[in-house]
Amino acid sequence: MVSGRESNFDDLYEQLQIAAPPMSPKVDELISSSSGDRLSRTDGPTSRPKIRNRAIFLVEAGLVLVCYALCVYAFLDVSNIVLIYEFLPLTIIAGLLILAFYRISQLQPLYTYFTIIYAYFVFGYLFKLYYLLEYPDDFSMLSNVAEYLIGPRFGEALWLVVIYVAVSIVILYFVSDSKQHSETVFGPIRIQNLLAIAIIAISLASKLFLHYVLQWGIPGKDPAAMPPFIGGAIIFYVRLCLFFICNLYLYCVVRDRYKFGIFVAGTFIATFIALDLGIGSKFSLIYEVIFVVPLFAYAIRKRRLSLSFVVVLAGLGYAILNWYKYINYYRYAILQGYHGLDAVHFALNAPAANDGSTFADLIGRVSGVEYVLIVVSMNLQSLTSGFRTFFGQDFLMAFTSMITGISNANSAMGATQIGTNFVASHGNLTLFAAYAVITFTVTFVVIVRVVKLSLGNRVATMISPFHEVAAAILSVYFLFGSGVYDLFFREGLIIFLGLFAFRTVCFGRDSSSRSKLRYGR
Repeated sequence: MVSGRESNFDDLYEQLQIAAPPMSPKVDELISSSSGDRLSRTDGPTSRPKIRNRAIFLVEAGLVLVCYALCVYAFLDVSNIVLIYEFLPLTIIAGLLILAFYRISQLQPLYTYFTIIYAYFVFGYLFKLYYLLEYPDDFSMLSNVAEYLIGPRFGEALWLVVIYVAVSIVILYFVSDSKQHSETVFGPIRIQNLLAIAIIAISLASKLFLHYVLQWGIPGKDPAAMPPFIGGAIIFYVRLCLFFICNLYLYCVVRDRYKFGIFVAGTFIATFIALDLGIGSKFSLIYEVIFVVPLFAYAIRKRRLSLSFVVVLAGLGYAILNWYKYINYYRYAILQGYHGLDAVHFALNAPAANDGSTFADLIGRVSGVEYVLIVVSMNLQSLTSGFRTFFGQDFLMAFTSMITGISNANSAMGATQIGTNFVASHGNLTLFAAYAVITFTVTFVVIVRVVKLSLGNRVATMISPFHEVAAAILSVYFLFGSGVYDLFFREGLIIFLGLFAFRTVCFGRDSSSRSKLRYGR
């Protein structure tokens, strides 16, 4: 039901479009504020977002200091550590992260994007260092990484993190802008609702067929008779690309408080996650948290929080807390030849899963300081050939074999881009810093531009902050890896084409009344 006040403003908007296409900013702002959608953005940052961002900065700085204090406490419990040599880079890392969050608090564009990126650095490199020192047994599968915590190259690994984070902050200051530019979008967005639902439903059915009938795209398992190029593109589409499309639809319906749409979007996302869990893949379960948290904050801030959305959040939280620690054992059961309920029974009754901690398993999924420590301590430079380390999968598979002891493993373990840059530079810190510049140019510039270009300026502006969250997930996904730029670019191309096609087909400008504004047939 549409209120009379909103209808009057929509009629006024349509008349003004006909009579005076170059609408004045004041009228456009009046209409957009009446319908609850910020269609026009004026120059100059507003005070309220800046105040909110600074308050969040105080919380972020406090978390960094807490993690730093925990690391200091853990250091004191570990013998044979030269405290000054480790304390200095650790202190610099904490200071750099606080500096980064301070710069982010001044931003208007890309605030959400950079917040997620540096939250990853806090979690993956600062907090995880504390966890390594306090609970080294939880990482015993990583070639006895606890032995390297008291090794002579521990401090060197921390200095690599210092250089990497410092380079990222320099690039952050160059590519970010604290001013809010004028982005005027004339006319609301209309999504072809039934067409969008049909595309997502067919895509999910295709994912089901590919994974469970053709056995393509199953982690740790060779695909059976998959064509080399077309098959790979299809698998890329039903992974991150389809995942992004499902969440784009969720952002649309939450933005407009479309209750039935929220239910449908939640069903789509739950189906996607269930299909992934069924083949032993956990990435969508974790990445969905990154998508939902900014959306939850947006819904509260814009008063768009609904019961349906809360149910989706509650279901996601329940799934993570109760299922996550069993997924590795479910994947192992599949590789051992179990199927269906037999694989589920195997995972639920695995002693290690029942004795394990979901929190420890979640931490283990975030590639961070432990892999840098392994790379530095094991002297892996002989495995690479300079810049070519970043292309192809030779280093990735060699690193996986050294960690797992399994040759030709299908499921790879990333050394992180910090570890890969160190190996490719053969220990030359100047070259390491140069490679870090390349890494963050790709991360901060290329990924953000490509994601926004795939959605178009109008859709990206209206359905904020979806494109920032999607770009942040791609960036973190890239930072987890071991080079493989070529593989990442191919998957990025499929994501770009998929989002571009979905936006072109399902979104259009609507000049009709608000009752047909979003979800037309």
